[in-house]
Amino acid sequence: HLVYLGLKFETPQLGEVTIIMDILDRKITYQFQTSLGETKQYVSEMTTDLKDRMSSLNYDLVAVKTIQKKIDIKKLLIPKFNLDEITRIITEA
Repeated sequence: HLVYLGLKFETPQLGEVTIIMDILDRKITYQFQTSLGETKQYVSEMTTDLKDRMSSLNYDLVAVKTIQKKIDIKKLLIPKFNLDEITRIITEA
């Protein structure tokens, strides 16, 4: 089964960072999103260490993506529906 996790934090050294993890069986994909170029470079440098740590926990690190931008994690975690587009079906037995 697919597990989708999101984490957002901010530190003085890294700035604002959003981490999105997709886990399917024992395969894991990370996406790091940051507004600082230095943080993007740091994640790139630490990818080998992350792969080793995931391997020690019996996870296969499939991909690590680093994107330099801000994203609203609430839109990913809390889906919103347009009530005008939802159809309600009522049935009676």
